[in-house]
Amino acid sequence: MKKIIILLIISFMIFTLESCKKKDKEIITDYKLELFSDGLGFAENYDGKYGFFNEKFEVKIDFIYDYAEGFNDGVAMVDLNDKTFLINTKGVQVTDSFDYFHHDFRNKIYIGSYKGKSGDVLLDKNGNVLCTYEYIERFYGGTYAEVKVSDGNYGYIDTSGNLVYSGVLYAGGFCNGYAYIQDENNDFWTIDSKFNKLHNFGNVDLDVYGYLVEVDDCLYDVNGNYYGEMESYSQCSRSFHENYYYVDSYSTVNFYCIKNDNKIKDVRSTNYLVVGDYILIYKDNVMYIYNSYLEVVDSLTLDKDYTCHFGDLDPYRNDVYAYVNSKDRTNPTYYKFDYKKLKFEKADYLKEYSIVRIYKDYMCVSKDDLYGLITLDGKIVFETDSKELYVATDDGYFVNGKYCTIYNNKKKLIFQKPDWKYIGFNLLED
Repeated sequence: MKKIIILLIISFMIFTLESCKKKDKEIITDYKLELFSDGLGFAENYDGKYGFFNEKFEVKIDFIYDYAEGFNDGVAMVDLNDKTFLINTKGVQVTDSFDYFHHDFRNKIYIGSYKGKSGDVLLDKNGNVLCTYEYIERFYGGTYAEVKVSDGNYGYIDTSGNLVYSGVLYAGGFCNGYAYIQDENNDFWTIDSKFNKLHNFGNVDLDVYGYLVEVDDCLYDVNGNYYGEMESYSQCSRSFHENYYYVDSYSTVNFYCIKNDNKIKDVRSTNYLVVGDYILIYKDNVMYIYNSYLEVVDSLTLDKDYTCHFGDLDPYRNDVYAYVNSKDRTNPTYYKFDYKKLKFEKADYLKEYSIVRIYKDYMCVSKDDLYGLITLDGKIVFETDSKELYVATDDGYFVNGKYCTIYNNKKKLIFQKPDWKYIGFNLLED
């Protein structure tokens, strides 16, 4: 069963955010990581069942579910007996039971479908049915989703379930405001977010990557202007930006700017990271910051022949921590890329640690295979003496490992439940 997993299990919690939008000068993430939502948290016991508890750590919804996510807008997604549905904060089922259920977190909607039945269902954030179509694609572009209507043609709906465009043989997904359709003559057109036809590419296969279009290894804009032939590899991945694209052949990466002739070639696949509108690259003993036109914004030359790994992304600020080490591994250190300053700064306070996770105001770090918690400027909150990870939630709790030990923001132990296996966390819109 496919679903977006919002449960972040402590022992292998993944907290990677694929895209961040700038909210203000300090916090640029869309999310909050919280222990409680709608007054309830959730956990799994050693029988593999999920349940919910309140802010007094009293069980309010029994541990009966095969899987659960946290509450959002008064409902939570749960699995029971190979079916998925929504419940309210009293534990009452408020939707049909579905075989497939997708939670679109950004748009606060759900898509459900049944095995052996035609028709997908779009639900609002409270579980109310908005529309039903033979097929509903996910809202990958944010605003519209492709649907297959009853006559076999395709169209688009908005997040309220309104059919806003229809009557085409096929509809491709939106990417950064652009998509493609196939008309009654089997020709493929690029379209904008107002469904204006931009260019007829004919009866050829194409892919739309925002403003850029790929046709037979050639690159165009959505209006049909030709940029040139793309470099092609037998095994590679391609990524596109409004101003550039890059080809990763799994050993080296080549960057090409669309708006000028700038290129960055033969970068090792392990020595770059795209962060927002900037690219970090380590090459020939220099750490570079490039803008989206592949122009150098800043650089830092290292004294010796070092290895560099851009590894730890701060999802709240888009800062990046780079681990730099000499080849004989005798002088490891961290550098921080400050996204707001567009500068590399040395982070000596991390020298004895490895970063495990970065939260809003804290880092979980490790040393000698033990875990601890520090502030973002290196002050110790919990010593590195635990065998389990620390999670620092945005609502002021410190959670330690699978022992389900919870501290308040004054580091006072307020809860411990050894017969629970995991405590889940809520990702909420900021």
